[in-house]
Amino acid sequence: MKEWEKAQLGTLRKMNNALKEYERKIDIIEECFGGDGFTVSGSSASYKEFSIIVGSFVKDMNSFSNAAYTAKERSAQNMCDKINRLCINEASKLRPLKTYGAYEIDKESYIKEF
Repeated sequence: MKEWEKAQLGTLRKMNNALKEYERKIDIIEECFGGDGFTVSGSSASYKEFSIIVGSFVKDMNSFSNAAYTAKERSAQNMCDKINRLCINEASKLRPLKTYGAYEIDKESYIKEF
């Protein structure tokens, strides 16, 4: 550490809560895609933006039961594109967050992960 930087306790709490929220969001996305395939769990409902994207995909898949493979493929690609944009948006909201010390390292790792 080159110099001591004074921080307010309330600011540190806000920063900690924000980083925990981003970690939760990353965990939800990883949970959905981390297994042998695509899995939707109850926890994804707590991440509204992600839940809307995944819900739309699941609805499409159910309506495409007899549809051509290309329709299903397009729907999957559309979902991936939307999740990609969501992750870019989440990372851009995290970047301006004022952080200190170890929190800065956490913030940068979350940005990279998104």
